[in-house]
Amino acid sequence: GDSILFKKGDTFTGTLSLNNLIGDKDNPITIASYGEGEDRPILTNTKDYPHLNVITLLNSSCVVIRDLKIDVYGYDRVKRGSSVCSTGICVKYNYVENEKFSDIYIMNNVLRGHAIDSTYEDYDCDSSGIVFSSLEKTHDSSPLNILKDVYVMNNDVSYFGRVGIQCGGWIEEKGGQNEMHRNK
Repeated sequence: GDSILFKKGDTFTGTLSLNNLIGDKDNPITIASYGEGEDRPILTNTKDYPHLNVITLLNSSCVVIRDLKIDVYGYDRVKRGSSVCSTGICVKYNYVENEKFSDIYIMNNVLRGHAIDSTYEDYDCDSSGIVFSSLEKTHDSSPLNILKDVYVMNNDVSYFGRVGIQCGGWIEEKGGQNEMHRNK
């Protein structure tokens, strides 16, 4: 499958947003590191834009994210300087109707939250490490089992004041107000 590779020891600043990636189960699309040495490549949002996710996958299947260091900058979790929260790896399934997705692997990554407005940089920030979410218009249009065969293994996720790893969904009904949605 196709690969997006980041050189070990280098730092990449910004956001990587990938939509509708569909790999093959036996040959997935891979986002990973390459090169010599022990230092993982660092992917990060910036202190200037702490509301941006570092990696976002939208409506994707057969994707591997592995062997990266992801630094996520956000506001101090106690001060809550903003209601907007950044995420290290965000996997979203929005308005999928009856589409089905599978085989997402998030393995051997190091994710760190950093509070930009705290005395200590390695302090719980108002951000999230790894998030899986779904957004649909109504409960009735919300499909069941849209994602299967998800593997989140051997990741080191620290200093996230909002949540380390989360799965959930949202419904847009009630006049545009979002409400949290769990399994029917």
